[in-house]
Amino acid sequence: MKIQPVFSTINKVALALLLGGLLLASCGSESQPAEQTPAETVGSTEAEAPAEPEDYPTAIVTKFDFEHFGSYDLSAWTAKPPKAEGGGDVEIEVLTYEKDGLKIEIEELDKGEYGYEVWYRLTGADGKVQKLRTLEFTNEPYAITETVNDYTVKPAKKYSRTQQVDKHYSQMNPLPTSATGTWKEGPADEL
Repeated sequence: MKIQPVFSTINKVALALLLGGLLLASCGSESQPAEQTPAETVGSTEAEAPAEPEDYPTAIVTKFDFEHFGSYDLSAWTAKPPKAEGGGDVEIEVLTYEKDGLKIEIEELDKGEYGYEVWYRLTGADGKVQKLRTLEFTNEPYAITETVNDYTVKPAKKYSRTQQVDKHYSQMNPLPTSATGTWKEGPADEL
């Protein structure tokens, strides 16, 4: 696969605001009402435009308390440079955080109109996966499936739940970071 740079959502928004502000400034102040700021103008323009794949919302969070996975604030962890690759309709970005021998990798799979997934992988100092959490947005039917595999217990367990939704993930604002509903419990997936 060819590696392509992928900017985080925050960087995209900051770049859009900067470029929008520069464009508005070059047009002169008479063209913009006094009560609107450049950020408001850019935001309202983006909201009216149809979503492009790179504009889709993201469910990646770095401070979380996910049921069956755990509670973490990754701002206190060491962040590694993000890795990105893409090909065809799929863009993949991997964020890696380390602290006290533990590693959390957050992998975002943006499949554009075909769906979206976020994986949280907790690895111990021994390199073995301790927990694996996935959040998947699908199209047929529109649904959110949250799954947590816990390999720290014997026997390893899998928890999953699915929530039916009425629209494509790109039309959700904000994008849910978990599903709702009753958890189903069973044996964990093999690694």
